[in-house]
Amino acid sequence: DIDECLDPGACSQICINEKGTFKCECHPGYARDPRDRTRCKATEGHPSLLFARRFDIRKISLDHHEMVAI
Repeated sequence: DIDECLDPGACSQICINEKGTFKCECHPGYARDPRDRTRCKATEGHPSLLFARRFDIRKISLDHHEMVAI
């Protein structure tokens, strides 16, 4: 029996090794993606991306495509 959880990326959050297999779980506020049971998705909120520019930090909303300085 090998420990599949030693493989980086086996699960996006919590990997539980079991005899002959493994199981993925998610932290509170996240649920397993029905299309890929090894990945977790947020159950609430809106996805966004933060990035730094030369003089400020900006946030882009991934569902509304809006950018704001924060």
